[in-house]
Amino acid sequence: MAMDVGGELRQARTARKLSLSDVSNRTKINQSILRAIEENRFDRVPGGLFARGYLRAFAREVHLDPEAIVTKYRSEFEQPIVELPSPEKVAHRVPVYSLTADGTQDRRRFVGLAIVLLIGAAYFGYARTRSGTPAPPIVAAPAAVATPPATDAVAASASVPAPTPTTGTVDTPPAGPLKLAIETKGDCWVAATVDGKPAIARLLTTGERVQFDVNDRAALRIGDPASFSFTLNGIPGRVLGTAHTAVNLTFDRQNYKSVLLEKTQ
Repeated sequence: MAMDVGGELRQARTARKLSLSDVSNRTKINQSILRAIEENRFDRVPGGLFARGYLRAFAREVHLDPEAIVTKYRSEFEQPIVELPSPEKVAHRVPVYSLTADGTQDRRRFVGLAIVLLIGAAYFGYARTRSGTPAPPIVAAPAAVATPPATDAVAASASVPAPTPTTGTVDTPPAGPLKLAIETKGDCWVAATVDGKPAIARLLTTGERVQFDVNDRAALRIGDPASFSFTLNGIPGRVLGTAHTAVNLTFDRQNYKSVLLEKTQ
């Protein structure tokens, strides 16, 4: 009978006469995470990239093949990836939604169209009740935007130049790239993509500090928010979560202020 992932790592560790404390000191992985791995309690281990990183480090320390351990873990504990057919092979086309800055689907235009159709249905139903004749069918068409006629007041205001925003307006994006500085108060796995390119994916040790220039967008995955802190252009960021619970952090030049620590009066 094949041994499970955690049992294989535990047997290799004890065979080399290493304690969990020894492995923790050498890999910089918290003992509670190592114990959860040996007990196959992967619900207590940050998943995905983080779990695979922990397993590789553990396996190297006890002289096992890291990739073989990761392969066994993925076959036992990760959900299989289902390959979907390409759009060209799908009989019915799926509506394409635009994405907002935080990655959610923007359905406002579809909600607006639904509201227009509901109002139209209510109106024609009311007209049919009053007249006793069937209402004509509703045909959905793009709503025309009416252009109001130019009045003297509008024309006069158009000739007045718009006021120039004062320097330091809170809604004005900063000049140059955003300076993202991250620092760890304890061992913490961090993966980051900056402006569409991988920037870092490794275990940061206690007190380690790295900085990136963000010209457009940054996306981070933090394994232990309690051991992680960051600043943007020197301004402290918000607390992201609790200990040993992996979180995602995504921001861009338009919404970066939402991830900063709120100023107190």
